[in-house]
Amino acid sequence: MAKQWLHTRLGMTGMPATTRSPCFAELLGEFFEGQRRKFPPLPRSPFVEKGTMFQKSVWERIAEIPYGETKTYKELAQALGNPGAARAVGQACNANPLALIVPCHRVTGSSGLGGFAGGQAMKKALLLLEQETLLRAHTISL
Repeated sequence: MAKQWLHTRLGMTGMPATTRSPCFAELLGEFFEGQRRKFPPLPRSPFVEKGTMFQKSVWERIAEIPYGETKTYKELAQALGNPGAARAVGQACNANPLALIVPCHRVTGSSGLGGFAGGQAMKKALLLLEQETLLRAHTISL
């Protein structure tokens, strides 16, 4: 299902190259099949440890954004107690080493999608996947 979704939505023929770990590949597969809405807490990894204190605080806050919802860069900056730091929040998103686990695709600009390391088409597709999954779950439960 994950491979089919990637191919249909993004023209990809397999899982992204970042899925070298079987555990991570399994988590990604569950996400793309709509079975996983939240990832485990941020792991202690060399990638995360390289972030600045500010980046880590942004990533932790982003990890709390519920599946299918979005926040703006400005809203995150305000939540971090630094309302003028919207641009710095965007830069922290761009430096995110753990895409999907830290769901930066859920962070948007005040006037539109905003940037995304995977490109705007990927960001839009991920948000659509989450919305469709929630809609299906809501329809089934009625």
